[in-house]
Amino acid sequence: MHHAPELQRGHRLVAAVALACSALACPTQACQAAAHAASAAQPGAPTQQTRQADELARARNAVAAGRLELALRIYESQAKRHPRDQELAALVQHTRALRQLQQAQQALQRGDAADALRLAGPQVHGGPDPYRAGLIAARALQAQHRLGAAARLYRELAARYPGDPELAAQARELDATRQLDRADAALRAGDAIAALRLAQPVYASGADTYRAGWLLVHALLANHWKQRALRVLRSLAERYAHDAEIARELRSVHADIALDHADAALRAGDARQAAALAQPVYDAGDDPYRAGWLLGRALEQSGELAGAEAVFAQTARRYPKDAELGLQPVLLLARMHDSPRAHQAFAALPATGQSAALRELGDAARWLYPNSITVGATLASSSGAVGGDDAAGLLYSHTGSRGTLALGIEHAHRFGRQAESVGVDYYRGLGDACELHLGASASPESSFLASRSLTAGLTRYVGRVGVDASVRWLQFTDSSATVLYGGVSWQALAALHMRAGLYVSPTSGTYAVLLAPSWRDPWGASFASLSVGNEADQIGVQGALQRVASHTLRIGHTWTPRPDLAFTADAFREYRSGLYDRTGIDLSLTRRW
Repeated sequence: MHHAPELQRGHRLVAAVALACSALACPTQACQAAAHAASAAQPGAPTQQTRQADELARARNAVAAGRLELALRIYESQAKRHPRDQELAALVQHTRALRQLQQAQQALQRGDAADALRLAGPQVHGGPDPYRAGLIAARALQAQHRLGAAARLYRELAARYPGDPELAAQARELDATRQLDRADAALRAGDAIAALRLAQPVYASGADTYRAGWLLVHALLANHWKQRALRVLRSLAERYAHDAEIARELRSVHADIALDHADAALRAGDARQAAALAQPVYDAGDDPYRAGWLLGRALEQSGELAGAEAVFAQTARRYPKDAELGLQPVLLLARMHDSPRAHQAFAALPATGQSAALRELGDAARWLYPNSITVGATLASSSGAVGGDDAAGLLYSHTGSRGTLALGIEHAHRFGRQAESVGVDYYRGLGDACELHLGASASPESSFLASRSLTAGLTRYVGRVGVDASVRWLQFTDSSATVLYGGVSWQALAALHMRAGLYVSPTSGTYAVLLAPSWRDPWGASFASLSVGNEADQIGVQGALQRVASHTLRIGHTWTPRPDLAFTADAFREYRSGLYDRTGIDLSLTRRW
């Protein structure tokens, strides 16, 4: 702190007044000698001049010690005794001003910026110590957040006292603070471009690097310029090596960039690269939600269903309110044919989550409940000589550790005849991503139903894509057929599932192309299927099969009022060129337990 010339003059004034008072009291050497003689002649009775000199000396010592109240009382007392003494009057005014500055400093220290400004402000341009008054007033303005006025005062003081570089630095710092305050307000208002424009120059100037750097990082991230934000954070981390918050933000931005690359790899179909990028972020615990989703999806699409299920399960435990996240372990366990764990995870879901799981899984929902029974009926009418065309059936299935066994019985009425059929189907998981299907059926009557049939099929899952292949042999009254099928199913969108396939019969030279979408909606799951081709059929139960152009269209919906109860209805139309048209509805009710 530099002492102002005025303050130094004030101290000299005290000494001058003391000397002047002494000279006025005894203007000649002789008088002074006489006074000393009188004093010496009368010990214990000091002269008036001696007493005044002692009081003024005590006042000077009080000023030097900062005891301005005491000094002021002494000067005021002496001024009353010598009302015509201009030097004493000046000392009184000087000391009062110094005491006022002292009170202003005390007000600032106790947080009363308004009182400090009231006391110090008038002395900035006309007091005994304008330097000190200016500093107190500027700091009071800062405390009142009047940063513009404070900066102007600092600049004025810097011009008046050019030897003090701290004053100019204070002005620059306040200007930077004002600009950063505006940047912060712009960022909070959502104007990241304005925040960037305001914070960038301050950061480049080196004023308040810490705050400017933070605001610049947040503005860059809000504008999705993550690489630039990363460079600023690295610079801040070098300068503030022990700042834990900067270190955390640096890790977070690193993780965010790595997950962006993982997301891009996943969208490009490179699931293994996506998993390699997301795994370190997930292991480090940086951005666990996004890392969990990306890693789980990448592992799922790579065919590592067990690893994907473990990641989704752990992430779901961390974010229990995310229904979509909690659904993923259920879907994966069902696809892995782990019925006990699938049912346990399913039971832990809320009702809305259970309904979503059932809609998503479709036929694979059998892995969620060990037992189910379905009652169904078909009501149809056909043109031509087909006659009545109805059917009813019952299906029971049980899922255990060795797979799913389904037993069914059907009664049908067609071509004026009736027939029954019984069937059995067995599904068994082969590892995490394969499922084997074996089936057989028999009909005791020699009628329009196949007297015997055998089926073998295999499904392989790769991520959310399933590849199907099967062969089926059917024996009728006077003919037989072998049907080959190959198809693919995939999750096209979050709520849309697609299936496409091709049926070919080498024995009859016929084929059919199948397209079957299904989609989730607020009321359950809707589905449709369309098959178009050249099929072999006949009217009646005997005679040669005819190859005719054909198509079949089916549209339906499944309602799931409770997780263990489902009702399905669909309408269909079958067209066989030159033979018949068949239209009708299918109804079924499924109870699971």
